[in-house]
Amino acid sequence: MAEAGTMYPRPPIVLIVTGHEWLSLSIESVFAARGYAVLRAFTGLQAARQLAVSVDLLIVDRDLRDTPGLKLCRNLHEQGMLGPATPTILISADPWARDERLAALRAGAWDVAALPWDSEELFLRLDAWVRAKLAGDTIREQGLVDPVTGFYNPQGVLRRIAELAAGAARHRRPLGVVVLAGDGGLPDGELPAPGTADERVTDVLRQVRRASDAIGRLPSGQFVVLAPDTGREGVITLARRLYAALQGPGSEVEPMLPVRLGCYAVGNFRDASIAPTELLMRAAAAADESDAGYGEAIRFYGRSQDN
Repeated sequence: MAEAGTMYPRPPIVLIVTGHEWLSLSIESVFAARGYAVLRAFTGLQAARQLAVSVDLLIVDRDLRDTPGLKLCRNLHEQGMLGPATPTILISADPWARDERLAALRAGAWDVAALPWDSEELFLRLDAWVRAKLAGDTIREQGLVDPVTGFYNPQGVLRRIAELAAGAARHRRPLGVVVLAGDGGLPDGELPAPGTADERVTDVLRQVRRASDAIGRLPSGQFVVLAPDTGREGVITLARRLYAALQGPGSEVEPMLPVRLGCYAVGNFRDASIAPTELLMRAAAAADESDAGYGEAIRFYGRSQDN
């Protein structure tokens, strides 16, 4: 359980990079007790791979097996793998000389610490830094969301699919996309008029979405559902479920919608050799090729998939 005074809007993610198992476990226990989600790496290469996930705090041992911690810190910042708003701490079992501290700060570290450290003093600094980091993230994320629907705007869609693709590649998992095209196409932030197709699509997507799905609207006005851990059969099933929910029983009050759905998915994103945006483009192309009037309201990219 987190200690008093360490509550955050979401669990901060800390990446601990050290070649010493005992030290890694020791630091992990301290951070986990304060409400952090903990990632661990034992080499600089592993650390770079772990940074496919956005972290809120980086702890790096000065002495790593494959590369000096100082060099790793510098490389991560220079290569843009670590944002300037992410607090970075270099640690060591030995005291830091003044020239070493200055070198660490020049490499992008926010601070250095020597074992054993004063946990109370260290966490007073870390809490302030991490809270500021999370507040900045919240501001940026709000700029990626349509304030009316709560769905991702086009910039948010691109950001989210890149994040999901990074996670899918790291774990060799599937990733799918469904694009829904209708007669609507409102600009971002414009409220769908009552009774319109856009309003019904928005309401249905809110109700039918899975907890893991990310929903957005493309510049063309199409809606997009990003479906993590969903392969070809799963994404077709999802498209059918969305289509059925959008059609309903059909009546004069709520006539059946002439919606078209395109979908695409890969079973193992790491081995698929495809860019995240290509998934989106293929699903959108499938939606363009589908035709509800000819019984092909749902189409998987490259092949027909009748509803």
